[in-house]
Amino acid sequence: MPAKQKRKVNDRLRRPMKIAQILTSRDQSKGKDYGIVNEWEDVFSAVLKVPLYHDNWKRRDKTVFWKLPWLASCFQTNVPTFAYVMLPLASPPGNNKSNIIPCMIDFFCRDEGELQRFYKKYDRNPLVLISSKEAYDYLVSVRCPLNIRHLALSIPDRYRVEESMTVERRYDVVMLGRQNKVLKTFLEQYRQKHPDLTYVSGVKEGNRFLYRDSNGNVLGYLDSRAEYMDIMRKSRIGLYATPGMDGGRDHTNGFNPVTPRFLEYIVSGCHVIARYPTNSDTDYYELERMTAKAETFEQFEKAMDELCNKEVDVHDYSQYLANHYTSVRVNTLLKYLKEI
Repeated sequence: MPAKQKRKVNDRLRRPMKIAQILTSRDQSKGKDYGIVNEWEDVFSAVLKVPLYHDNWKRRDKTVFWKLPWLASCFQTNVPTFAYVMLPLASPPGNNKSNIIPCMIDFFCRDEGELQRFYKKYDRNPLVLISSKEAYDYLVSVRCPLNIRHLALSIPDRYRVEESMTVERRYDVVMLGRQNKVLKTFLEQYRQKHPDLTYVSGVKEGNRFLYRDSNGNVLGYLDSRAEYMDIMRKSRIGLYATPGMDGGRDHTNGFNPVTPRFLEYIVSGCHVIARYPTNSDTDYYELERMTAKAETFEQFEKAMDELCNKEVDVHDYSQYLANHYTSVRVNTLLKYLKEI
């Protein structure tokens, strides 16, 4: 081969993978948890200037493809694709391909059998991204054979904090989604001493939460992202716990990742009172600096007394969030692509 032609071939081989589309399952997966996922996908699409690829995985799900993933991959896209994956072991068939870069949102595998299934399910992907730093470090410690990198979850740029932000706070406290039993008990104790406290909390009804304020007024299910974020902006303090804390979610296998709700509280200008174990994910998100930790009721009470009458430092929040917008994660992905 002539030297000039050889150089062209080598340059082509060294050229980083260029994402050409963002896979989305929004037409098939319409649960509330997918709202923020769709927003992440939109940011990736906008920043990379590539289209969304609407994956009709339910159609493949109804066929023999589910039992023959290698066959399903023949009918999946061949274009370089980035995809968020909600549940690594339950993701649709067909995505284990050399042109797809998946990012795991929830990773809770510790059992050896589950780990082996995970390795097999993604062994053809050139790069597998893990959103939780704790889970990523665990996989490194057990010598995961996949090419893994850490790509943290984020807050969509559409919610970007401006230092001139001013919001009317209607409620003292908000507790959204699955409620930590210890924080709930602390709040009930505190309210006995402070009956004028205003708050919003929810009761689970099926797969949804019906929210009421402290006066018993029904606020609804807050199913839309707009309603969900609006109630945070109207609240002064958000109560937060990592999912495995205090037996909150029994399927996390001891993992305690920081979930998007923490960033949603911060971007909404809420103080955060939190319960969490110290791990590399809580360190990554600087929970010790950005929250008031409540290991005891006395700590909770002290934090409530202080924060109910204190404005957040919008400049500090703005500086913190500058590292956690989704567009920042796009740039991290581009850096990783140069390494494969």
